[in-house]
Amino acid sequence: MKKTLAFLLAALLLALPVLAGWEEEANVGNVKYTIEQYFEKPVLDGKLDEYGYTKLPVAPGDISYAWDDGVDGSEAVAKALSFDAYVSYDANNVYFLIRSDAKYYFNEYDDGDGSAWQASAIQMNVARQSDSGTDRLEYGIWRKSNDGGLGSVVWSQHPDAKKEFEPTAGQNYTVVLDGGSLWFEGVIPVNTFTDKDALAEGDVIGMAVVIVQSKGASGEEGYIHTQIASGCTGSGKLAENFAKLTLGGKMAGPPPPPEPDPVAPAEPTPAPAEPAAPAPAPAAPAPAAPATGDGMILLAALAAAAAFVVLRKKIAVK
Repeated sequence: MKKTLAFLLAALLLALPVLAGWEEEANVGNVKYTIEQYFEKPVLDGKLDEYGYTKLPVAPGDISYAWDDGVDGSEAVAKALSFDAYVSYDANNVYFLIRSDAKYYFNEYDDGDGSAWQASAIQMNVARQSDSGTDRLEYGIWRKSNDGGLGSVVWSQHPDAKKEFEPTAGQNYTVVLDGGSLWFEGVIPVNTFTDKDALAEGDVIGMAVVIVQSKGASGEEGYIHTQIASGCTGSGKLAENFAKLTLGGKMAGPPPPPEPDPVAPAEPTPAPAEPAAPAPAPAAPAPAAPATGDGMILLAALAAAAAFVVLRKKIAVK
């Protein structure tokens, strides 16, 4: 009986390569990024925090693919996937947010089911820079397509970690369906994939992310994997092929508000002019002195003298 089982197992292993498709990334072993410490701590809500994450500049040569040849068109589906990856850190944790196209979204696996790598999910892999082979923390998270429930499973704890990792929905991971995208967000404590409690700027970690799609809704079951770097799917477990993430400095925050335009000093307000003094009224003419008795006598004398002079002139003429 044991020989029969061994034979069947060997036959199955030989048959697997025929059913599996695999394409290695062009930059194998040389996928490198620098991530920043967040400016604002990410909120675990399946949304992009502008000052919480560094977007990984994933180039076509950084991506590998694996697929089930038994699923029609699975290779094309893997290569057509639209996705974005964001990562940041603080001293004690690594944060990630993966946006994936939900065109081929199907997952009815319950929480804890290790077969979820065949349905819509992500397989997260983290390790130390020096790790190789199977030494890594690997776990999966997903959102069920039938009832919206969240699920997770750990496939491998890191052998040298100070603490085992336990994915807990709402505490260290969430998955949100928003329109045509699935948003996978999580936080990974440093001591669950290293022998340290903290990391610092300049340290390097390894990471590989497998984004899984599924055509199971159409009755076709089988895995469709798009992988940042490699070392998890397709090539087998090779932590040395994970992308190398250098921990950079702190992210710049929002730009400062613009300086207000300088305001010219206000002109001093002139004091109100004092009202001009009114012009003096013209002096009234002095009233003529009334004639007095002496005055009347003088006037009469003058008149008599004048009459005498006139009379003399007339006599002279004669």
